[in-house]
Amino acid sequence: MDKEANNSSSGPKRRTETWTPQVSDTWQIVLKNPIRLPSDGADFEPDVPVYDLDLFDNDIETIHEAKSLNMAIGLKNDGDILPDILDLVDFPVSEQCIEYSGCDTFAQASKPVFSIEYPPGTPDDASEDAQSEICSHQGNATATEGFSKVIKKLNLDVWIQYCYGKMYTTPTESWGSEK
Repeated sequence: MDKEANNSSSGPKRRTETWTPQVSDTWQIVLKNPIRLPSDGADFEPDVPVYDLDLFDNDIETIHEAKSLNMAIGLKNDGDILPDILDLVDFPVSEQCIEYSGCDTFAQASKPVFSIEYPPGTPDDASEDAQSEICSHQGNATATEGFSKVIKKLNLDVWIQYCYGKMYTTPTESWGSEK
């Protein structure tokens, strides 16, 4: 399910994200093993109705299961529910909160925040203006003091730029590839 369909108020739709539908207690069985592996989740079926309360209950149960395995828990993008589960998460991950002026909720969390921005101009180099705005604490970035910020391409490939100016391309190997 994309973020807009999940009633999240931050950022654009991303079809690359997947969600597990939470329509019954059977999701616990489905989620416990992937948490142990860990896993990327499962495809969401848009024809299956999912309600905010289902999602919230799923978040709480998933957090408790992961915590029982001594795993750190992050919340990605959903600043709307962050105040309700703040004591349970170890860190939030915020995509494009600077671009969409949505960093305040994450800043108020008093937890480590990982911020990812996708300005035009990447991968060769984000424009100096874009990098300056993202890496500063002014304008839309006023509330980002202490955030760990990176600049990425929207296609989420292996390229990354840090606010101290260094750019990297991480070598990767495809899942399931044989040597």
